Amino acid sequence: MASPKRSKRGGRATTTPQLPPPAADVRPGTTQPTGRVADATTPAAAAGTSAVTPVRVFQVFQESWQRDLLDPGFTAMDQTRQAADLPELTLPQALLEHEATRGTALWGVVSWRFTELTGMTAADLQRHLQGQPGADVYHCNPHPGDEALFHNAWQQGETVQPGFLGLARSALEAAQLDPQETTGIDPAPAQGAGLIVAASPAFWAAYLAYLQTFIRQTRQLNKDQRQQLLAPAKDDLALLNNGSVLGMLVRRLLPAFLKGPGQHFKAQKIVLAQKDQALNVHQQLLREMKDTAHRSQSSWLAACWVNYRNLYLNQSKGKAWCQQHLRNITPSDLHFNRTS
Repeated sequence: MASPKRSKRGGRATTTPQLPPPAADVRPGTTQPTGRVADATTPAAAAGTSAVTPVRVFQVFQESWQRDLLDPGFTAMDQTRQAADLPELTLPQALLEHEATRGTALWGVVSWRFTELTGMTAADLQRHLQGQPGADVYHCNPHPGDEALFHNAWQQGETVQPGFLGLARSALEAAQLDPQETTGIDPAPAQGAGLIVAASPAFWAAYLAYLQTFIRQTRQLNKDQRQQLLAPAKDDLALLNNGSVLGMLVRRLLPAFLKGPGQHFKAQKIVLAQKDQALNVHQQLLREMKDTAHRSQSSWLAACWVNYRNLYLNQSKGKAWCQQHLRNITPSDLHFNRTS
């Protein structure tokens, strides 16, 4: 497939995205990683294999100017000649089958904007992984303020991509997942359109198979809905610039996986200290209030949180924003999503 044209600073692809092929058809192509990871400790065990490396995180870039912004503690991954239709699936799938991830205990793939989004460097991530060992997957939420203001990550998606909630419910139903997940209250540790920054090979294999099944089942949707899935997304967490609405869905599936077929995996959410410190007092109180309501299963406290949240949004977002979004992100019934 020919590479789509892009603007100098992250313009979207001009070609129409396609649903990704089955895993067997994915080819690494120019996903051959370059550079060196900071914690590679021992030489290759045998000729033709990659070094035995406890953790290897690949940082993708799509434009030549982005290379200058990469963290040298990650392994650079050149995507300048690639047009990945769903990078959240296709890039990890290519790496799973690539010798560059052999011998790793944990590996991941992140955007060239990783430090901008998370406030963390590769060294910060390394310290966290060393300080919190034993998990199968490490993930984070670059927007912790959303944990205070929205029932869950699905609701937040509606405010950046109008119509997202209805499409998400249809997709979840097609995949035989519970559409009530889109209206239930999640606690902060389970919330976020998460970025997976490192995971074990076993986790990646199981999770990518889960995503493949989900995508295959969404093909049951009608033509209009499938076209909506392939439309450009307006959120900022896509691995590559030409992210689709389908990518928004995929980034919200980690909690469902951990509560379902992936419940035997141990997950660790990385707290982004710099982002947390930027929360104002109302956001801090709202997040604590919502978490307490979920922990105690108190509908009364959850209703109090909704009222406080609505007042805060009126003050912080303004009347026009609230008229457009508030009704859509305030479900009529209060219930709590199960956690893993």
